[in-house]
Amino acid sequence: MSHISKNVKKWIPLRLPSVSTLTRSSKPRWYNVLIIFLVVLIVLDHIHNFSYAEFSRLFHDSDDLDISDSDLMMMDDEVTKSPKAGNFTEVVIDMNDRVPTFKLATKSGEKPASESDQGLNQLYEELHLQETCQRDSSTIVVDVGASLGNFGLYAAACGCTVYLFEIKKELITLIQSSMNHNTFTSPPVNVFNKAVNDMPTDSTMDYRPPDDAAADSISIQTIRLDDVEWSATSIYILKIDVEGSEQSVLRSAENLFSQKRIQNVILKYSPWLAEQTQEKPLLMYMRRDLKARFIYSLYPTTPTLYGPLVPMHFTTLNEQLSQAHAETHIYASFDSKATRSSIKSEPFASYKP
Repeated sequence: MSHISKNVKKWIPLRLPSVSTLTRSSKPRWYNVLIIFLVVLIVLDHIHNFSYAEFSRLFHDSDDLDISDSDLMMMDDEVTKSPKAGNFTEVVIDMNDRVPTFKLATKSGEKPASESDQGLNQLYEELHLQETCQRDSSTIVVDVGASLGNFGLYAAACGCTVYLFEIKKELITLIQSSMNHNTFTSPPVNVFNKAVNDMPTDSTMDYRPPDDAAADSISIQTIRLDDVEWSATSIYILKIDVEGSEQSVLRSAENLFSQKRIQNVILKYSPWLAEQTQEKPLLMYMRRDLKARFIYSLYPTTPTLYGPLVPMHFTTLNEQLSQAHAETHIYASFDSKATRSSIKSEPFASYKP
């Protein structure tokens, strides 16, 4: 027998009793091992959920790290590649400026400017949007020119039934991605890749952004709001942001207005962008033709609503905005039960641009 074989024979009888003895003597220690194992699992799970921003804040005062607050905010965002979004990176951000919060899919990771609009935020509070939709989830909110859908998605987070209309397909893709991130379903969140205007429904039109003459035009189907199969008889809020074509959208809903089915309208107002073919100034059209009861102006830098506006204010407001190439939001109440005291406001003359 070789030297190696002799050593193996000697080792085996010695080694086996040694392992057996260790196992018998260590039975109570398995409980400790199990506890340590569970602790390790909990720590690993915590590390997995620990955001880059939180990790960076631990070292925020370190001279070796140069991290700005905006960098930390971006680190808090969830970044994912969208398989349908084309050649851009989809950035999902937390929309937490208002309650309830929700997630928004974007291309740049920047919040829409309207989210910091003090006038709009005050109006949403005045209209008690969340309370209204929580009382009745069939309450309809319409977002025309939805863009990323931040207003419509906020309304969905409030529990409303929502209709979003957007022309650009890439924005539709982002809206649908936001729905997935928030587990919103269709219905009650309804998304339309159509242009809302006063042309016959299912017409085809060419669209080119008014602020980009070099952009390629796209063909898009149209729809009139009068022809939409609404899930309820009344529309609580109609919000419009269509780059100067607001009157065409309103004309598409003239039957709804005549039947008193629209209670509140919010629209972005840029008179210097308005279509030259308008029959009459937009605010006068809303007051005299659509029978708006009260009209107010609101601004991004102040939480105050100004009004109610009367025709003499329309001209002043138009001149102010046109000279500065600025824009504002207009709120119009069509609610037959509304009174001057329904909305807290200041006289229009007290506003200093």
